[in-house]
Amino acid sequence: MLCDGMTKDDLERSIATKISLHGFTMIQVASNPSWTYSIGLVDRPGAADLVCIGVEESTRSVLVADMAAAMVRGEDTSEPTLAAADIQLADVHPAHLRGDMFAAWSRWRGRLPEAGEFRQIVLGPSWFCSCHARQVIRLDGPSMVCPVGPNRAQRRRRGRRR
Repeated sequence: MLCDGMTKDDLERSIATKISLHGFTMIQVASNPSWTYSIGLVDRPGAADLVCIGVEESTRSVLVADMAAAMVRGEDTSEPTLAAADIQLADVHPAHLRGDMFAAWSRWRGRLPEAGEFRQIVLGPSWFCSCHARQVIRLDGPSMVCPVGPNRAQRRRRGRRR
């Protein structure tokens, strides 16, 4: 948002307005990889803010917005309900909370997030083509883990052996 010509004061007013109207707001971070996260959900009893990383912006935005709105409305976002859609929520490891990954959240709160205050929306294999299903970025460990499958040359060699 600051890149869109907003000052820090403008950003804080925007965050406050959106949280007041919707119960949360979202921040898009353009990086490599890019991610989207919420601000405001952690104020709800038993809830945590959400983060989605490593998928296209349109997918991330819809997932965070829809899941956050469902949480605000008190809808069922339990593990079995999410599993039926091949989605799980995973606690973000504290190592990712110490840096500037959630900078707008930290500025808004005046502190860094603590363990349990962020959960990652992790998409299962059905959300991806067969080439990318194993390349999901995970934040529930101390480093960003992307279990990469075999590259194209490795897949071709394996196919020739059959």
